[in-house]
Amino acid sequence: MRYLMAFNIRSLAPTLALAFACVCAQAQPVLTSHKTAGLEYPENSLPGFEHSLTLDVQAIEFDIHVTQDKEIVLSHDPVLDNENCFEKDSSRKIIIAQALAADILALQCFNHKVAMPYRVPTLDDVLTAYKRSNRSDIELNIEVKVLDKLIENAPRYASLDSAAMHLQHEEVSKLLYGKLREHQIEKRILFSTFSRDLLKVLQNERTANELFRFGLLFKGEYAPKRLKLLSLMIGQHCYDTCWWPNWKETQQWMTRNDIDVFIPNWPQLSNVLFHRGFKKHFQRQTQSFEIYPWTLNSEEEWHNASELTFDGIITDRPSAYLDWARAR
Repeated sequence: MRYLMAFNIRSLAPTLALAFACVCAQAQPVLTSHKTAGLEYPENSLPGFEHSLTLDVQAIEFDIHVTQDKEIVLSHDPVLDNENCFEKDSSRKIIIAQALAADILALQCFNHKVAMPYRVPTLDDVLTAYKRSNRSDIELNIEVKVLDKLIENAPRYASLDSAAMHLQHEEVSKLLYGKLREHQIEKRILFSTFSRDLLKVLQNERTANELFRFGLLFKGEYAPKRLKLLSLMIGQHCYDTCWWPNWKETQQWMTRNDIDVFIPNWPQLSNVLFHRGFKKHFQRQTQSFEIYPWTLNSEEEWHNASELTFDGIITDRPSAYLDWARAR
C-alpha cells in the first residue's frame, strides 16, 4: 500500500506541478506600463516605450491621434499646448488633426510632469522598436483617440471645435490596421477606447488571422447636475468627478459584444457611491472578460487593488510598482 501510494503521487507529480504553475500564473496581475511609463519618462514617448520594453511588464499602453496628412502619432491629448508640449506661459495650440505630421515631428516638446524634453513619435517608430526588441511577449495596448464624451465635456477644449479634432471612426480604423499589417503584426494587440461605436468598427475590420483583443475604457455618463454637490464637497473640479457609471448596462453590453477587457476608472471603484454597484455587477459573478483598472500610481492604491480580484494593474510608474512588488 505504501509503495502504491508513492507510485501514484510520483505519477501525478507532473500534473500537480503544472496545476500549481497555472494557479500561480493566474494569480499574477497583468502589469501595464501606462502612457509608456508616463510618470517615469515623458508620456507617449519613444524613450518611455523603449524603457518599458526592458521591464517585466506584460503590456505597454499608449495613445494615438491622426494628423491632417493621415500620419498616426502618439499623444494623449488632441491638442498640443502648454499642458503637454510648450512652456507654461505659452498660448500656442496645435490641433493634431489639423496639423501636418512634419510640423508636429519637428517640435521639441517639454513634459512638465517629469521635467524632460521629448519629441512626438509616430506609430511607425514604436512598432519598429517593438519588432527589434524581441519582446513579442508584451502586448501593445493602443488607446485609439476619437471624439467621445470626455473630449466633448473637457473645459480645456471649450473654445475649440471638438468635432474637428478627430477623423471618422472608419477612417481611423483603416489607417491603424494598415500600419499593423505593414509591420506584419497579427497578435499581441489590445485596442482600447472610450467609444463603443469605434470598438465595433475595429472589430469589423479584423480578419480571421488577426488575433487582436478589444477593451472598453469606462468612466460612465457625465452628470454635473447629479454630482456637482459631491464635487464641491470633496474640493475637485466637476469634470474630474461628475461621472455616473451604469454598471449593469455596461456589463451586459460588453458580454453581448464580445469585449475582452474592461478598463474602469480606479477613483470610481473606490468611491463609496459606486463601489457596491461595481462589486454586484462585475466582481460577484463570473465574467467573460478581464478587468484592468486605470490608473494606479501609489503604493496605497497598489495595496488596495491587490486585495481585490482584478486581472491587471495599469500604472504610470511600472518600475516603482515592480520594486514595491518585489519588496513584498
